[in-house]
Order: sequence, then C-alpha cells, then structure tokens
Amino acid sequence: MNNLDRANPFDGFGKVRAITLDMGWTLAYPSPGLWETLSDICNDVGRPRSAEACEAAAGALAIAAQQMAVARFDGARAYSDSDEKFRAGFRALSQTVFAQAGVDDEEGELFRRFFQLFNDIERWRVYPDVAPFLEAAREAGVRVGLISNAGTGLVETIRAVGLDRHLDVATISAAEGIRKPDRRIYALTLERLGVQPEEALHVGDFYLEDVVGPRQIGLRGVLIDRGANSLFPNFPQQDHHEDPDLHVIRSLDELRPVLS
Repeated sequence: MNNLDRANPFDGFGKVRAITLDMGWTLAYPSPGLWETLSDICNDVGRPRSAEACEAAAGALAIAAQQMAVARFDGARAYSDSDEKFRAGFRALSQTVFAQAGVDDEEGELFRRFFQLFNDIERWRVYPDVAPFLEAAREAGVRVGLISNAGTGLVETIRAVGLDRHLDVATISAAEGIRKPDRRIYALTLERLGVQPEEALHVGDFYLEDVVGPRQIGLRGVLIDRGANSLFPNFPQQDHHEDPDLHVIRSLDELRPVLS
C-alpha cells in the first residue's frame, strides 16, 4: 500500500529547509540503459537476449534480496563502501545476467566492457524535471544535497551533466567509506547542509536505501518511480514493500508544495 495515486500527499509536510536526493535513476540515468547494454553484449557474443530478459534475470533476485535486507535491517549496523565494493556489486549483477544467458565471462572481459559503458559520461542523461525543480528549490531558499551509493568517479559525472551548480553538498558513498542505508551518511549530509532531520526530505528510487534508511534519524524518505527509465522498470519498488506510510512520486514536480 502507498499513496502514489492520492491527491496532494505532501500537504501536511509543510515547507522544508533542505532536500537530499539520490543520483542514479532519481536525477539522471544512463542511455542506453543497463539492460540494453547487457543485451547488446550478449548478442555480440552469440547469446541473443532481450533487454527485458536481462532485467528479469536480475530483477527478481534484487527484489528478494532487498525484501530480506529490509526484514533483517539493523540500524546499528555499519555499511562500508569503496570503489572496489561498488565495482564488485556491478560485477555480481552482470554475472547473474551472463550466467542465465549462458555467456562465459570467467575472465571478466565482458564485465569490464559493461562497466566501462555504464561509467561513460556521454551516456548519462538528466531527467527533464530535475533542473527546473532544483532551480525552484534554490529560489525558495531550500538547500539541496546529493546522497549517492556510487564510486568516486561520480564527481566528474555530476559536473559533466551540469548538476554541480544545483547542489550545495554531494555525499558519495565510496568517497566517505559508508553507504546507504547506514544512518551516518544521512546525518553527515544534513550536518553539512546545516539542517535538522525534521526540516528535510530525502528522495530516491530504492526502498531500503532511500526510505527505511533515512527514517532512522527522523528524515522523511520519498520513493521515486521513473517508470520506463527506472533501474528496474518491470519490478517497481512500491509493489514489493507493504508500507502504509510510503510516499511515491513519478516526478520531482510533485514535491513543489514542500518548497513554499
């Protein structure tokens, strides 16, 4: 259960002093997407696989893993991160897809190709609602921060796509050594923004990292569903987590009420 279809779900929130946001599939996305890229690689090595099949190979497992992580979530646990750990996560994802397609990538050559394409700055696109919303936030005196589970190379991507001029703070997990849903990464970002948790709002596309995690410190979390341009378009997060207090949006424009 969630309030995706309710009218004006943020009327009771009041104006916030700061908004923090995730990066991938919240502010920007790769084009071609992950699944199209993996599909192209499978096709190139003679193991035809559609983008939808590539997503299905990883999607159900990802949802099941997240449901288990939510059920077992311990707010006292430390979640560490590094460039190596970030890369390893994508290696595991590609291995899942390649294995189901019958593709041998024991040497990791295909993964390296995939990861290079994923990190290609030229492929990243900012959603059309992002810049207008962030400009409106700045005009309203609302501070804006980024909290992303990502490698340190994200700094360059943020600059390349023009998001740096809209951000007051950018907290990147690999650079800090901690990742969402570790309570410390939200607290650190709010401290840098100079606001209290009850004065802020966090937006992201994963339930554990962007809703459950922020709630630990009293930071309200909002789930964003980017539809066809989501990471898992056929496995919407809100369909797999029972939460009557879950706020789901399709566009940042739906948050305009909290700016005024």
